[in-house]
Amino acid sequence: NIITQVSPINNIRFGLCCLVTIILSLFFINAALGQCTVYERVYVTSESHTSFIGSVTDFNNAVGSNTADYSTLTAGLLGSATQYLQFASTVSSGTSVTIKLSIPPALLGVLSGLSIQPYINTPASHTNVGSAITNASLVTLLGGTGDDEVTITPSGNFDGVAVTVIGGVSLGQSMQIYDAYYLKPSTTNSAC
Repeated sequence: NIITQVSPINNIRFGLCCLVTIILSLFFINAALGQCTVYERVYVTSESHTSFIGSVTDFNNAVGSNTADYSTLTAGLLGSATQYLQFASTVSSGTSVTIKLSIPPALLGVLSGLSIQPYINTPASHTNVGSAITNASLVTLLGGTGDDEVTITPSGNFDGVAVTVIGGVSLGQSMQIYDAYYLKPSTTNSAC
């Protein structure tokens, strides 16, 4: 039988290596967990609307965090209806805003049937920010007809988004707006 004797120095080295490995592992795990960011939705808080040979019904349903109810925009023959969805404060340029819509197939087929326009509210009016997103652009953003979310990123500071439906040669072009929101880092502590 061969008996090998392990030097006490080797045992101490091995123990220190294990201890250092465990400490470094815990440090990197905590560092990785501490880097996650939890986001919360900030929904629109008010609305206004206009129409010309059209209507906006259940208009307050597009305000707030209830994602099951909606307002309805209807444009009559060559008419239009617009709903202005307003956030409580100005949102920084480059922040994406998401609008949940329900769009019938006939409306996507009409060239000028729908537009989404970010704006900044001024005392006298709503001033457009950047370019409007129209049917041609929306077709690529939407997954199809029915309930869908469209996310756009305005090119300047904004505090609202206007959704307009424009009637073509057919009567009663309608769509629904469920809500609009942007994401901001959460102020509450959450485990990641």
